[in-house]
Amino acid sequence: MEAPPFANFSDAEMRRLLDDERLEVLDWRGKRVDAPGFVETLAADIAVTGNSLAITDELLEKLPNLKLIAKLGTGLYMIDIPAVLRRGILLCNTPGANSVAGAMSS
Repeated sequence: MEAPPFANFSDAEMRRLLDDERLEVLDWRGKRVDAPGFVETLAADIAVTGNSLAITDELLEKLPNLKLIAKLGTGLYMIDIPAVLRRGILLCNTPGANSVAGAMSS
C-alpha cells in the first residue's frame, strides 16, 4: 500500500513547507505506509489521510499525540471510529472536496 500525495505540490511549494522552521513536515510521498519506520516517524498532532491508511485501534495506540484526523473525502470506513472517540480525538471529513477530480475523471 503506497501513500499517495494528497495534493500536487510543486517542488518549490514542498521545499517551502519543509524549510519552514515552525512546521514539522513528514514527506512520505511515494513510500509505503507499512514501511519500517512509518509509525515511529509519525508523532503528529494532526493526521490528514485519504483511503490508503487504515486508522486502527492498534495504530492509534502508537500515536499518543494525535488530536485531529482529517479524512479527505466522505468515506470513513477505514477509520476505527469507536477507538478514535474513546481517545477524544476529533474526526472530520471533507464532503465534496474531491468532486472536481471526480468530475474530471468522468
